[in-house]
Amino acid sequence: MSVLDGFQPVSTWSVDEVRASLERGGREEYSLVDVRQPREYEAGHLPSARLIPLGELPDRCAELDRERTTVVYCAAGVRSLSGAAILARAGFRKVISMSGGIHAWQGAVASGFPESGMKWFASAASAGELVALAWVLEAGAKEFYSRMAQSIADRRAASLFADLVADEASHEAMLSSLYQKITGGPADAAFSAMVRERAGERLMEGGIRVDEALAWADGRSAAEITELALSMEAISYDRYHAMAERAGDEASRKLFALLAAEERSHLTNLTAMFESALQTADHVP
Repeated sequence: MSVLDGFQPVSTWSVDEVRASLERGGREEYSLVDVRQPREYEAGHLPSARLIPLGELPDRCAELDRERTTVVYCAAGVRSLSGAAILARAGFRKVISMSGGIHAWQGAVASGFPESGMKWFASAASAGELVALAWVLEAGAKEFYSRMAQSIADRRAASLFADLVADEASHEAMLSSLYQKITGGPADAAFSAMVRERAGERLMEGGIRVDEALAWADGRSAAEITELALSMEAISYDRYHAMAERAGDEASRKLFALLAAEERSHLTNLTAMFESALQTADHVP
């Protein structure tokens, strides 16, 4: 099995498409998975939906039927994209992300998150190119987190984002070293070429453009920004976990496993921060 297997784009359905499919095929043909936090789920969820928070999903895939069509949803459609990508990589037959989330289901107009380009990784043609793509996304995430650490008002969130900046820089260095081992060529030149090939776009996890994410984050709450970061780290954890499983040599496997463990730690910390932000929002008059 190739290291590139599993990095495929996921399908998205509108709320109307999900409703029509559930009515036409019957709920017994579908698995509805809610990847929000328990607090959100308890406040309201779709009938028969199973709660598996995004941060737990990579470790709980076995609880779901891989042969059923699985519809993943969240609050506004950002976490569900990451959740759907994780399930698709795990071998689920058909996975759908519900665009707009439960806000759209309830008739509200969800504030749009930066557009995701989940198909970006599918363009990789070799293990070396996949490492280069991972480096580009780490660099984009570092830039986004750096700006958030400087601009976000919540001091705890700002401190967490500052820690993430240092970790992403460490990941860049590890990926550079691995690229040189895999290809025998200089990493800096290859990574610069990768950016040029994509018209100089600065991208971060999920194929989101950094400039669009920064524009979107301007004036947003700590909860909204943390939700986006949580979604990014979930898919990053899943990617490195998959790369560790498919690595062709022991050194690569160990490095990807280490990166996966660090991204899992980020996921845990961001989940706690998101829960705290939700609790704070609940107490705002």
